[in-house]
Amino acid sequence: MKKTVLLIIMIYCSIGASFSQDFGNILLGGTLRYSFEIRDSDRQVERTNTSFLIEPSVGTMVSDKIAIGMAIGFFQTKSKSEHEDPDDYQSLSLIPFVRIHDSITDKFRIYLEPGFGKTFVLGDESDNKPQHYRARVDFGLLYFISQNLSLEINIAGINYIHMSDKDYGLKNNQFKIDYDLVYPNIGLKYYF
Repeated sequence: MKKTVLLIIMIYCSIGASFSQDFGNILLGGTLRYSFEIRDSDRQVERTNTSFLIEPSVGTMVSDKIAIGMAIGFFQTKSKSEHEDPDDYQSLSLIPFVRIHDSITDKFRIYLEPGFGKTFVLGDESDNKPQHYRARVDFGLLYFISQNLSLEINIAGINYIHMSDKDYGLKNNQFKIDYDLVYPNIGLKYYF
């Protein structure tokens, strides 16, 4: 019985040879996020926050294990309150990245994705536009559902964000480590 189970596992793992990422393949993916929040305080002042992010990404395999690419993100957030003027913020991000894959089996892979990018605040007419930079490293798992489609689970990430605004004399540096096995980020990547 043990030999049969071992033989079935070996055959299953060897069948997926056609699922490997090859040099020259293009990968497509991205992020889509929407959130809506209502806050009530003790003073009965209601505040609503709405945010939306769309960040498509495209890359090319420069070897069987390494891809380079670019993510372009649009982010918008709106806040409304009964006693305050509405607050609207829009930005556009450009994030070049490198993705390094390593095979566990033919269908199952791990990846490491470092990237560095800049965010441009939209609608700001001042001469001293705010400066936003971001460096990140994401770690995750890929499972190939079909020959070209993979399910992606982002398990952990390290982010450094620098923001400065000369008009207001503000400077902010954030360092975050994201690690969530209960609510991981799940996505799809398409290779062709």
